[in-house]
Amino acid sequence: MARNVALPIVKIEKSRKSRAASLNSLSQDERERVLGALQKAGLLAEPPSEMRRAAEKYDARHSPVEQARLLAELRRLRLKPSLSETILQNRK
Repeated sequence: MARNVALPIVKIEKSRKSRAASLNSLSQDERERVLGALQKAGLLAEPPSEMRRAAEKYDARHSPVEQARLLAELRRLRLKPSLSETILQNRK
């Protein structure tokens, strides 16, 4: 269970397609402050070693250009029904 820790306010970028908190748009100090607060609250942790190894294998297999293409393709995918609809259906 997360501790009661005051998290810093992060700017939320809104667009027609999606909403996302953009840590990339923050200064280095702000980014470190946000990440530190998330870690302190128990909401952020280091990935396990097997996840790191899987990421290293992925990076070795795919060039940065190919990684960007794959990420764009994954972002275009849409679940049918959506995840929120599935959750609501399972609550019934």
